[in-house]
Amino acid sequence: MLPYEQRYYGLDCWTYFQQAHAGLAEIIPGLGRGGSEVVAGIGALHLIVGPDSYHAMKLSFAMFGLVAIYLFYRSAELLVGQFAPLLFWALTLYPSVLFWSSILGKDPVILAGIAVHIWGLINVVVRGRHGYLVAVLAGIGAASAIRIWMGPILILPCLLILGARVKHVAWRAAAVILVGLALISLAPLTADRLELDKASDVFEATRNVSRGWDRANSSMRIEGEPESLWDLVLFTPESIFIAFFRPLPGDVPNLFGWLAGFENLLLLMVSIWALFRLRLVYFRQQLFLWALALLLTWGLAYSVLSYKDLGSAVRYKLQIMPVLLGIIGFLLRRHSANDASLAAYNPSNPGDRLVLS
Repeated sequence: MLPYEQRYYGLDCWTYFQQAHAGLAEIIPGLGRGGSEVVAGIGALHLIVGPDSYHAMKLSFAMFGLVAIYLFYRSAELLVGQFAPLLFWALTLYPSVLFWSSILGKDPVILAGIAVHIWGLINVVVRGRHGYLVAVLAGIGAASAIRIWMGPILILPCLLILGARVKHVAWRAAAVILVGLALISLAPLTADRLELDKASDVFEATRNVSRGWDRANSSMRIEGEPESLWDLVLFTPESIFIAFFRPLPGDVPNLFGWLAGFENLLLLMVSIWALFRLRLVYFRQQLFLWALALLLTWGLAYSVLSYKDLGSAVRYKLQIMPVLLGIIGFLLRRHSANDASLAAYNPSNPGDRLVLS
């Protein structure tokens, strides 16, 4: 991380450290404007209880990333039904997760919000602990405080799984209503934050959102960029692929671009391998469908941005990487049971456990 900071010290990380010195009294009135103010506020809290040190503040933000990884791991343990420390270390030491979850900035905080949301959701669905709806909503709120559009991205798949898996009718209604109200509240705020014109069509709104990234140093030059809604529909599969698997080697010709490129190339190869292990019976697993829906909503949302700035795309992907790696791990696991028993697997039954070897 030190060579990265030496090269890019004048960018966001150092800016957040400087903004934190304004103090909470000046930062709090602007907390509703965006994630930068939230990060500066957390930094100001650090300065109250900790030393006036950039690297110490970076360590405090890295704790958000570590807590996030641990919550993802605990969620995975609930799903596999056994102690599995290898899952923790695989996720912790995955290069881009290790790096971007440890910087002074928005990424560790938003990852922690997503982790709290998923940990709460898994506890509600798998263990039937309906009190964890508080964590579900708190995670949505924390992620939305950094990037407002993360609220709708998390909520849509959440509504599907809560409506399908919560057995008690009253709790199911309460869960769907609470999460639905969160969506109703966040949708107009998202439109306002992105400065979307309500009178514009889908194509114009999408183009307006992506226009701000046109001058990025690591943007891709796409021949025949979408000029109509139909072009946008045809371009969407390619843009989703870019969001998940680019840059590849050579896309960004600097040291960090090459490192990210080789990591993405390996991820792409493993994903293709996992795709060949996909079975139709897996689509009977509602949690598997929820994970796919979350990947899809995230991919659709970030497809309009990622090809405009591959450098930012590397950081953005941290938000969804634990879910993507979880899907890959599920598909590549060594089969300990036949597909018929897998289809009948019910994680809410303590005696019915799926073992990942």
